[in-house]
Amino acid sequence: METVNGGLASRWERTDDGLALDVEIPWNTTARVRAPVDPASATVTADEAVVWADGDAASLPEGVDDAAAGDGAVVLTVGSGSYQFDVQY
Repeated sequence: METVNGGLASRWERTDDGLALDVEIPWNTTARVRAPVDPASATVTADEAVVWADGDAASLPEGVDDAAAGDGAVVLTVGSGSYQFDVQY
């Protein structure tokens, strides 16, 4: 999708143990990425760095501003850039 700040894109697919999420956020933009999983039992990695595990945020890599539990999902707040999230549940 084209926005005033550039391209915004998302893609997901099921994997053997969860989901693979790829997102692209345009310049000068912030987005929320919702991974529809039980936050208490999910593990989320961003470019192989653990972002969410054991029901709580772990170390946040550059570009990932926040990770929180929200209404049956892990919600990640991210800035401009391209991200690859792996969600295991």
